[in-house]
Amino acid sequence: MIMLDLALIEKYISDTFLNNSDNNKYKQETFNIINRFFNMTDVAYDDLTRQDMLDIYSQLAIMKMNVFQSHKSKISDFMKWMYETGNGSIKPLEEIREIFFENVDRTAFYDTYYFENLADLNGLMEDVFGKDICDFSTFRCAALLVWHGIPVKHLPDILKSDFKDDGTITDPFTGEVFHISPMVIPYLRNYRDADTFDSGKFGGMTVPYKQTQYLFRTYKSAHMTDKQLINTSSNAIKAAAETGRIFQWERIYDSGLYYRVHEYEKLHGNVSRNDYELLRELFKMDHIDLTKQRQRYYLSQKFDEYQEFKRYKYSD
Repeated sequence: MIMLDLALIEKYISDTFLNNSDNNKYKQETFNIINRFFNMTDVAYDDLTRQDMLDIYSQLAIMKMNVFQSHKSKISDFMKWMYETGNGSIKPLEEIREIFFENVDRTAFYDTYYFENLADLNGLMEDVFGKDICDFSTFRCAALLVWHGIPVKHLPDILKSDFKDDGTITDPFTGEVFHISPMVIPYLRNYRDADTFDSGKFGGMTVPYKQTQYLFRTYKSAHMTDKQLINTSSNAIKAAAETGRIFQWERIYDSGLYYRVHEYEKLHGNVSRNDYELLRELFKMDHIDLTKQRQRYYLSQKFDEYQEFKRYKYSD
């Protein structure tokens, strides 16, 4: 049995990439991808089966088809090199060729990172953070708006006055008006109007927010940067650790997006994979140029990812 040696990966990198400093970052990324993949199994290289590699891919957090395809291509190229240089058999390469995105069981990742609906997300946050305005309220309100379809990087410039009592809120970057679910309007309104919050970080003290016109603020910042707002997820993830759920902005956004597409299908029937104009509208990808085949293909990939989400979350 041939066990995988780090020296083999290094030799592959050396043989494959030009000795050019411009390639150093890509070389390191490729090394890390290959090394991590084979470190996720105790099975000897020549004994790897399709199921062994499916198990590896089930452990990897690869939720997008194009990322999966790029990853598989790198592993396959390495396996081809292993065979051609006499360092391994052709069997692993033949086995990985029979693995496709839809074959991988991602149940654990959907259960961990994705939310079936707003009640799922809001209920988790209420259980973990409580119902009152607290240290986590800035994150919680941001997550609720991201689920509704406002990109997290657009949030810092939202004014308190942009959120109306009727539950409408305007994206300052696009001018789009979003209608917030009645389920969470009271909490967002309370956050908007709060002058203070109860802080567990400061031993239960009541701490004042910075006085500001902006909706998202802290006791230190009157106008958060997008980086500061994005980083609020770190403490939220720690607080939710015992639940087994993890907050990630992109997946919160996609959870809301896919929920709304599913609701559309319930009203209007199933959407076609090749109805590019409708897909562009539903997935909110106005930047996609439908005259370009590669960009149409990206829409189809997004549709396939939605279909998988639907199978996991909404199958009867």
